[in-house]
Amino acid sequence: MEKVVIVLMTVALTRGFYIIEHYYMDAQRKATFNGLCGQTVEEPCVRVSSHSDTLGVVNYPPNNYCTVSFDAGEEAGYKLIFETFAVQSSKGGNCSDYLAIFNGKSDQSPSKRRGRYCGTGIPGRTHGFHGDSRYLFVKFVTDKKVEAKGFQFLAVKTRNEPCDVNQEFLCQAEKLCIDSRLRCDGVRQCDEGEDEKDCSDWEIVLGSLLQLGIGGFIGISCAVVIFVVILVITVCCFTCCRKRGKTG
Repeated sequence: MEKVVIVLMTVALTRGFYIIEHYYMDAQRKATFNGLCGQTVEEPCVRVSSHSDTLGVVNYPPNNYCTVSFDAGEEAGYKLIFETFAVQSSKGGNCSDYLAIFNGKSDQSPSKRRGRYCGTGIPGRTHGFHGDSRYLFVKFVTDKKVEAKGFQFLAVKTRNEPCDVNQEFLCQAEKLCIDSRLRCDGVRQCDEGEDEKDCSDWEIVLGSLLQLGIGGFIGISCAVVIFVVILVITVCCFTCCRKRGKTG
């Protein structure tokens, strides 16, 4: 099982793919286990969820207070692409739980707040959520009750053109550059999906596998091992039954 994971990871890195890390805005989750609270993100692309819920049946935890800083570096910024969003809202539209997004390094200046979101309306539904500077600050707060499934978004580092042709890919519709390793990785980082067009069959298959992450690799490996074991047992039983039938 471990060998399968290592082989897939090695092939991916050799082909120049970028493996997107998955982090969680769960204050109870430590950084060792991809907890992101109090951390600063500087990677080309990360996936961020409110909490860990592989099967989609668990709500986010109560009494959560988590902040994350995004630092894109000089002459760059971050774009947030929300994949899912369901945060509890109380009667009257007031946000009892909320996700707040700020331009800058902190939430100290109310004027820099881009939005405070709850309910089921996806922020930046059409073209993602673009920061105005190199810094974005995100805060996720919940009350004592648990009534929603949470959110998941991609944070993609972007830069205005011209792009470095050796290291960047141009999203034509937005006129923004992204890391070239994100092309054909199975995820749309460009608004119009240009980064996932004209990909070879091999790139499509490998990109789809990469989006499963380490846990997905291990899960597939376990499934393959179980299938092989069942197949071997079935063949052995069938063979034994045939031999007994002949001798009988």
